Amino acid sequence: MHRLSFFITFLAHSFSRQVEGTCFIGTRAFVKPVTLSASSRAAGMSTALLDNWSLEQEGGDASNTPELSDGYGGSGLTYPPGGEYKATLIWLHGLGDTARGWGPQLADLLRRNKGTELDHVKLILPTAPTRRVTLNFGMAMPAWWDIKGLNPDQADVPEHLDECLARLTKIIDGEKDKPVVIGGFSQGGALAVHTALNYGSSEAVKACVGLSSWLPVASSYDGNTDKVEAIKRKQLPMLMCHGTADQVVAFDWGVRSRDFLIKTLGVDVQWETLNGVGHGSSEDEMRSVANFLQRVLS
Repeated sequence: MHRLSFFITFLAHSFSRQVEGTCFIGTRAFVKPVTLSASSRAAGMSTALLDNWSLEQEGGDASNTPELSDGYGGSGLTYPPGGEYKATLIWLHGLGDTARGWGPQLADLLRRNKGTELDHVKLILPTAPTRRVTLNFGMAMPAWWDIKGLNPDQADVPEHLDECLARLTKIIDGEKDKPVVIGGFSQGGALAVHTALNYGSSEAVKACVGLSSWLPVASSYDGNTDKVEAIKRKQLPMLMCHGTADQVVAFDWGVRSRDFLIKTLGVDVQWETLNGVGHGSSEDEMRSVANFLQRVLS
C-alpha cells in the first residue's frame, strides 16, 4: 500500500472522520459509524468507551469498569473478571490506537458469556509508548515499535521489540499463577505472536491470538536450532484471522507468516480467512475469538 494512502487512513483515526459509514480507530474499522465530540477528542476517548461509562452511570455491570493502568506500572486498562478469577487475557492494540480502542468491546465480549470460562477472565490492555513512526512521516503516536515500511523487511525494529517483550514479560510473570492468553490486532497482534513464542516459560502462555497481523523478525529463527526446538516443545495453540482485502497488512503476508509458524516452528495455528474484509474487525471474527478462548481455557 502506498505510504500516502496509509497516512490518510491514519488521519481518519486521528480526526475521527466518517468514511463511507465507517470510523477508523487505530486503523481498525468498525461497521457502526460514530462521531466524536470535540470534548471527547480532547480527552482521547473513543465513543465506545464513553458509551460504556454511560452504562456504568446507569447501573451497568461493575466488572466492566476498568482500572486505568496495566497493573504493572504502565499505561493501559485492566478489567476485573466477572466471576471468580481463573485466567488472564492480555490484549495489544494496533498502531496509533490505545487500550481504550479495544477495552470496552473485549470486556463486553467476555461478560456476555456468563456461565462460561470467559466470565472468569481478567482483561489487561497495555497502551504502547508514544514514539515517532517513520512510515507516517515521523509523526509521534502510540506505537509498539517504529515501522519504516509495509513489508517484512521494513516493518520490525528488533530493539523496540526487545523493550516490549521485557514489559510484557513483567506482566506475564505477575499473572502466570493462572493461565495467560496473549492476543492483539495488527502491530499489537504481531507483538502478541512474538511474545508468545519468546516468553521464557513453556507453560505460562496458554495460547495466542493474532488478528490482521504477522510474524515479526522471522529471519531471527533461521539457523537457531535451540530456539526453534524450544518453541516446538510449547505446542502453542494460536488463532490467526486475516481479511483478503486487507490494505495495510497484506493478506499474503499473513499467509506466509502462518505457513512459517506451522512448518518451521510447529505452532498449532487455527487459521481463518475473512473474505472481502479489510484491515478491520467483524462480529464473526470476534465470535471466533470467543470460541477459541473458550476452547483453550476449558
